[in-house]
Amino acid sequence: MNNDNSIFRPEALHYKNNAWLGDFSVSSPSVLRTALWFALGVLLICILLLFTTYTQRVPVSGRIIYTPSAAEVIFNQDGVISRIEVLRGEMVKKGDIIATLSRDIAYVGGGINQSLLDAAQRQIDELQKREVDRHREIKGERQRLYEKISIKEEEITAIKTAIDFESARSTRLKERMSSYLKFLQKGITTVQDKNERENEYHNSIAQLHRYRISITRVQGERLQLLDELAHSVAREKQAITDMHQQLVTLQQQVINASVGIESYIVAPIDGIVASLNILEGQRINTGTIAAVLVPENAKPYVEMWLPPSALPEVKTGQQVMMRVESLPWERFGKVSGSVADISASPEALTGNNRRFRLLIVPDTNTQVLPAGVEVNADILTAHRRIWAWIFFPINQSIKRIMTEN
Repeated sequence: MNNDNSIFRPEALHYKNNAWLGDFSVSSPSVLRTALWFALGVLLICILLLFTTYTQRVPVSGRIIYTPSAAEVIFNQDGVISRIEVLRGEMVKKGDIIATLSRDIAYVGGGINQSLLDAAQRQIDELQKREVDRHREIKGERQRLYEKISIKEEEITAIKTAIDFESARSTRLKERMSSYLKFLQKGITTVQDKNERENEYHNSIAQLHRYRISITRVQGERLQLLDELAHSVAREKQAITDMHQQLVTLQQQVINASVGIESYIVAPIDGIVASLNILEGQRINTGTIAAVLVPENAKPYVEMWLPPSALPEVKTGQQVMMRVESLPWERFGKVSGSVADISASPEALTGNNRRFRLLIVPDTNTQVLPAGVEVNADILTAHRRIWAWIFFPINQSIKRIMTEN
C-alpha cells in the first residue's frame, strides 16, 4: 500500500512500523536528585561547623642558648694569625692555646710590661675571691628565702586550721543564738543573755573574716618570696657570667703583657670548639671573634619571648613545635619541646617592652642545635568549635551591651 494515499495519519503509520521497539514514554526531569545533593552538602557544612575545632595560635620567636652558656674568644688587639692550634669540633681545656697572634711592629728593647701584668694578676685574684664570696652570699640568701617560704606555708596551714575551727564555732553559736531567741519568746531567758549570744556569734563571724584576710595576705607574701627566689637565680647566673667575662678579659691582659712580639689567645672555659672563624695568615682587628666554645655537658634551651595576651594559656610542661632556621622544617620537620619555665614578670618594668621570658627544653632525640640560631614557634592558646569562633564577636557584643545596660 502506498503510504502517500493511505487514509491513516503519517504519525500513526510511523508508530505501527516501530511498534516492535516497545512502548515510548516521555519523562519529565526530577528535582529529587538535586535536592538530595543539596541536603547532603548542607549536612556536611553543619557537621564541619558543629564538630570540628579551630585552634588560635600565637607566633613567638627566640634563639637557642646553652647552659652553661657558650663563650666567645675575642681578639683585643690588631695583628696577623701566625698559628692555629685547634680544629673545629676539638675538645679544649681552660687555658689551652687556640691561636698565636703576631704583631705588625716589633719594638727594640720592649720587654714584659710588668706593671700591667701585676695589676691584672691582682685583679684576677680579687675577682676569683669575689666570685667565691658571691656564691656564698647567694647560697645564704637563697637558704633564707627557702626558710621564709616554709614559714609562710606553715602560717597558711595554721590559718586554714583556725578558719575551720572558727567556722564550726560560728555555726554552733548561730544555733545557740536561735535557741536563746526561742527561750526569750517563751520567757525562759533574759534579753541580756540573748544579746550576749548574738555578740558572741557576730564576734566569731568578724574573727572568721579576719582569718580569711590574713590567709590572703600571707599567700601574697609567699608569692612575692617565690618571685624573689626566681629573680635570685637569674641574678646569680648573670653575676657569674659577668665575672667569667671579666676574668677572661683579665687573663687575656696577663697573656698580652707577658709577650713582646707574639701573643696567645687561650680558651676561657672547658668545652668544644663549635666554630673557628680564623685562618693562618689572616689579618684581624680588635674585637674579631676567633672561636665559639660550647661546654661539653651544656644543655640546649630555646629562649623565647611571650606576649602578655598569651600568658594565661601557656603552662609549664606544655608541648611546643618549633621551626629552627638551621633545620628547615619543610625537610627536617618541626622540633618538639616542652615549656620548662615562664617568668613571673616581664623582662623590663619600664618602657614599652612587656614580654615574658619563656624557656623551652628541646626533646633529647633532636639533632644538633647550634647556639644563637633563631627559632620560631606557634603557641596553641585557645580551642573552640568553628561555630563558636563564628559567633564569638556576636556573643561579645551582646555581653558588652548587657553590661552597659
